[in-house]
Amino acid sequence: MAAESETYSQLEIAHVLFMDIVSYSRLPIDQQSELLGQLNQVVRATEQFKAAEAADKLVRLPTGDGMALAFFTSVDAPVRCALEVAEALKSRPKIKLRMGVDSGPVDLIIDVNDRPNVAGAGINMAQRVMDCGDAGHILLSKRVAGDLGQYSKWQPQFHDLGEAEVKHGVIVSLVNLYTDNLGNPAVPEKVQKAQRQQMLVARKVRRRRIEIAALVLITVLSLGAFWWWLNRAPAPGVTSTATDRVGVPAKSIAVLPLENLSDDKENAFFADGIQDDLLTSLAKIKDLKVISRTSVMSYRNKGTRNLREIGKELGVASILEGSVRRVGDRVLVNVQLIDTSNDQHLWAERYDRTLTDSISLQGELANQIAGALRSTLTPEEKARVESKPTDNPDAYVAYLRGREVQLRPETSRENFLSAESFYKQAIALDPKFVLARARLSLVQALIYEYFEQANAPRLAEARANAEEALRLDPNSAEAHSSLARCAQNANDAATTKRELEAAVRLLPNDASLILTAAVTQWGMGWNEEALTNFKRATELGPREPKTFSSYGALLKELGREAEARAAMDRALVLAPESIYFRLQRASAEIFWTGDTSRARAILAKLPAGQDPDGRVTSAYCTLAIFERNFPEALRLLQAYAGETLPQVDSGGFGTQDTKVFNEAIIRLYAGDFARAYELFDFERWKAEVDVWDAPQSAGAHAGLALLYAQMGWKEAALAEVDRALKLDPPVDVFANHWFHFNLARAYTWAGESDAALKQVEFLLHIPWDYKANNFLLDPVWDPLRKDPRFQKLLETKKL
Repeated sequence: MAAESETYSQLEIAHVLFMDIVSYSRLPIDQQSELLGQLNQVVRATEQFKAAEAADKLVRLPTGDGMALAFFTSVDAPVRCALEVAEALKSRPKIKLRMGVDSGPVDLIIDVNDRPNVAGAGINMAQRVMDCGDAGHILLSKRVAGDLGQYSKWQPQFHDLGEAEVKHGVIVSLVNLYTDNLGNPAVPEKVQKAQRQQMLVARKVRRRRIEIAALVLITVLSLGAFWWWLNRAPAPGVTSTATDRVGVPAKSIAVLPLENLSDDKENAFFADGIQDDLLTSLAKIKDLKVISRTSVMSYRNKGTRNLREIGKELGVASILEGSVRRVGDRVLVNVQLIDTSNDQHLWAERYDRTLTDSISLQGELANQIAGALRSTLTPEEKARVESKPTDNPDAYVAYLRGREVQLRPETSRENFLSAESFYKQAIALDPKFVLARARLSLVQALIYEYFEQANAPRLAEARANAEEALRLDPNSAEAHSSLARCAQNANDAATTKRELEAAVRLLPNDASLILTAAVTQWGMGWNEEALTNFKRATELGPREPKTFSSYGALLKELGREAEARAAMDRALVLAPESIYFRLQRASAEIFWTGDTSRARAILAKLPAGQDPDGRVTSAYCTLAIFERNFPEALRLLQAYAGETLPQVDSGGFGTQDTKVFNEAIIRLYAGDFARAYELFDFERWKAEVDVWDAPQSAGAHAGLALLYAQMGWKEAALAEVDRALKLDPPVDVFANHWFHFNLARAYTWAGESDAALKQVEFLLHIPWDYKANNFLLDPVWDPLRKDPRFQKLLETKKL
């Protein structure tokens, strides 16, 4: 065994059995302890456990709701152990257990208490295999089943389940182990879901040709009709431009959603596609103010619309609106361009038409509208506006499908993967389709950023697509924006800055792109550029609450309280039922005033009965913790029905974690150290796996250092701090702040006051979402509370 100072020894192959009690966190606390105790007795009584333990070939790792057993004996040891456990549990029906088995490399270490421990891919993958199962399942990776399948006695008990997707998008091949009276023969729900998805994909493929033909026809009809209508001369006696009014630029327009008057949903799909492409083309014209898609979508299906009022709300001089109805193989279109000052129709027409060459018409439409609004296009703008995205109608249809999925409001991995698939189809049909490749790059970067940060090839593919799009068209704003996103994820600050500037220059009126630039610049610490783009984004998206929310958060960090309050309040006016914006506003009140009663008054207006992902419970736990009402915080946590929630000292915005871990936090602050250490120990393996998965991540080492310090493991904590400081700190500003925040907390709980105070002083001097009032209230700083130096720092930095 390695010494404590040599925590990372050489790899060994372990055969791992991972098990947990299903829905453990929903059980009463006393029942949790009782069932865990019974499970421990059952496991320790198995012949495989006793034999491996006697030979010093076993490491047991508690995991809070179960355990992991790493056998260093034979590949069948965990499988035999699982069957023994399943047999014993037949007399204990209250324990609903699931188990997973895999073999793989682990790192065998000795912790600070001289106990053997393990971490690494073998543990991680066994847990992911187990996660695919339901109560009663004993699941094996196909690798383990293959090793054992050569023995005839095992073959009848192995039942192939196919593949399932687990954490970080990893695909695992699964085998279900069951006998006549042990195990669960049912197909796990996750596998059933994967099978249903595969069936749906197959059906979609079979319908593909018919679908594409219909969609292309509708696209051709709709875009062609718009072109014909806008190409007409203005009606006699009607001015060709909107009236200029005080505070409203004459060269400003909102393109409202085209109303679908048909039962055919595909008509709405194409109407939205036309609207989106037209907005993108108009956004390339610097001389125009073009309202964002999100701001105008709220006017969909509103019945009779007061265009004067809409014009005032959006701050535009003209509005384009229309409707689409499909009749057989034709499309009936009504369209009109209206001066919002007097409801005067600049154009109006009803037509019935079919066309075959339509793909480039959105650019021609944008040209006609710009002319009507007397907007002057530079030669470069004219070329960009009129550029044809592709010559392949099938590719264009696939692109429109991907765009529709990408723009759905749900930020889900499933939506992003679906959009990725459609964009890849478009590129397969036309490898020179720049816009599809740029959108593909962005979607892949977002999948990496939100869901697959351990999947480096995903980010590399995203960057390659952005670079190829720019090779094909150096003036693609979308490709520059995508490359900036990729570069930010790769900590490439120079490329991020260069590409963002190019994207905004080439697409100066695209609210979505400008908002993305602002958020990225904020994350990189370029606050002046971020402020400029946030302000522009609010002008182009006057009804987008997310824009005002993000803008307010930056203003808050920069100490501009009045402006920040106004922006956050505007977000709540636009989305009064939003839980996220109300939690943000309550957290800001703590930041500004340190008054928990004011924060409670804001939270009192939350919609009743709604608690997405435990955010509301977390927010109320935070207030109880800040008020040192730890029994109330525990009561709220135990009453929560979910299995995970944001950390209970985060105001509803922290990392999702288990109830066990959150109880550990509360008990630590309450001074119940023995119980806190015990609970932290259940969850410790997760932080250790994070370090194993990303050994060069300074942030991961800092997070593990904090956990060790809160467990009372001072030497191990300081060793992790040392490792963190030897690595490059995170470039992203948010990640960098959290890096120093974790270092400060680790030093605090390790009793290193001098080092802790240096980090606290650093945090108080940077623009960040955690200032003096937070330090005054948060019990994480209680070990420093009586230090005069800490008190002086807070006094000089009070808001």
